[in-house]
Amino acid sequence: MNMTLNAYRSFYNAYLKQKQLHPNAPNEVAYFSRTISPIERDRRRLERIGFADQLGFDFGAARRELDSRFETLGSEIRAHIESGYKKGLDAPKQPLTPHSSKLLFLRARAFVKGRFCDLDMTPDDLKKITPEFCPILGTRLVNMMSDELHHDERHQWSVERMCNSLGYAKENIAVISTAANQARNNLNAEEILERAAGVVIDDQLTQIQWCRLFNHHFASLRLENPYIRKLDPPITWKPPRFFEGDIRQLTHAIANPYEPGLTRIDAPAELIAEYFRKAGKKEGESLYLAKRFKSECAYIEDRCSGPTDVNLISVGINDFNRQMLEELAKEVFGLDYREQIKDLGDMDRKLISKASSAGYSCKF
Repeated sequence: MNMTLNAYRSFYNAYLKQKQLHPNAPNEVAYFSRTISPIERDRRRLERIGFADQLGFDFGAARRELDSRFETLGSEIRAHIESGYKKGLDAPKQPLTPHSSKLLFLRARAFVKGRFCDLDMTPDDLKKITPEFCPILGTRLVNMMSDELHHDERHQWSVERMCNSLGYAKENIAVISTAANQARNNLNAEEILERAAGVVIDDQLTQIQWCRLFNHHFASLRLENPYIRKLDPPITWKPPRFFEGDIRQLTHAIANPYEPGLTRIDAPAELIAEYFRKAGKKEGESLYLAKRFKSECAYIEDRCSGPTDVNLISVGINDFNRQMLEELAKEVFGLDYREQIKDLGDMDRKLISKASSAGYSCKF
């Protein structure tokens, strides 16, 4: 990458200058405003009325109270929702599952906010994309109807739009934990990258988790921001020593995680821990950070395939670091490395638990 993070705006401005207007643009705009625009308004109004009738019916058939946000809509639309709701109450009751309930909520939210929602989307479509573990936090996901006692609402599964400028289309949604979704919120591609690179500190997620979030959204983020297209994922967390210097070094390190000589891991856990001690971290935190770094190597190795494996080999994860990971798995979990990999999604939680039980006072 030959550009700094701060330089992307000039790159984007140059990109916009390449666009050319129609030679008769003023007259084209006037014609659209006078003829096409009213037709489009009427078409959208009729579509919205039909959608309101169906949405109200589905709420009634599910025996769910109407969403309070419907009160913000115009009187005509509210009347159609209420009419459909009454018809739904007279229809046979439709049992709700966690996924059908979530889909009903998404449709209502999209309708109120004026966003697109794929009418062909079904509860089964949501079920197919719901993982067992949050791909960002690594914690087990629970559903909103779960009967598990005292489950943390932050770990409920949540549907997010991969690209915030698009609606709820099948190709633009993913299921992650509520905590990860709330952290992402309305952040754009640049803002997520800044957090992954450590340029901006945001304690809602760890830097590792910000990296995972960026990688998880890369395909959609590159559509949102031309600058992001120049990056080569996956990006991964580095110890602070890789983030010394100006912003060019920061962005270069995070965008080129496998460059030889820049991110090579060539020390056992004790030496990595010694580095953190010199950086001012407490001993318990140092040991944990060293182990967490290696767990992230395993996380990436498990999820990368194809050409990316060449990069992993060049860093040595498949050679020297594999031995380090095997020793870590035996030491901390008492498990064989291969067995540990099967449960990699929950590795962070186990590391925290083991570190706490060993008396390490660290905050995660």
